[in-house]
Amino acid sequence: MLHAPAFAAEIEAAPQEEAQAHEASRLGLVPGLPHLREPIEVEYPQIASRAGLEGRVVVEVLVDAQGKPQRTIIRSRSPRFVDLFDAPAQAAVMRASFDPALDAEGKPMAASMRQPIAFRLQGFEGDHAPACDVDTAAHYPTEARALGAEAVVGLLVKVDETGWVDSASMTVVGREPANARMFDKAAKAAVVQARCRAARRMGRSVENFVVLEVPFRIAVPDTPKP
Repeated sequence: MLHAPAFAAEIEAAPQEEAQAHEASRLGLVPGLPHLREPIEVEYPQIASRAGLEGRVVVEVLVDAQGKPQRTIIRSRSPRFVDLFDAPAQAAVMRASFDPALDAEGKPMAASMRQPIAFRLQGFEGDHAPACDVDTAAHYPTEARALGAEAVVGLLVKVDETGWVDSASMTVVGREPANARMFDKAAKAAVVQARCRAARRMGRSVENFVVLEVPFRIAVPDTPKP
């Protein structure tokens, strides 16, 4: 049975370049960017909480001159193949209140900003999600290697409290490129033989799900030195 930990969505500090832009704006060097007036609450998706999944998304939001968000788009996510956190992150940002961007004359204007939002477990210090060291070299599909094809396969995997992977539970949740199905079987075979660290929740090892990104890259031989 899966352990039921506590969860929280955290609003991270804006990216470094935005922090620098705010400081430059304060000094009168360049127009500023919008920023949150107060912390916002983000709902943790139930399906992710039941599976013990964590994630992080970066939401880009267009804020008008009155400080009201107009539209959002997801600029990045981790794991890249898990979109469970997209909708709650975007909904939270659309409910938020912002101080608008300022132009060079200090007047409010419409502008976009990027806001990272992390979905994390809450527990004791040292708690962590499962982690697996996957070696795909021995499992590279022969046909794919002959074609020079590369890919990344996203697998939803259940890792038990001893670090063993449940092979029956593995599910492909994404690929890059999307049509690289020839790598699916190889990805599963590599993960079954992987060495994994079990999740740790509330100070003990527990069974938990994780989304692994399984890369298949053709190694480039080192160029001999003259």
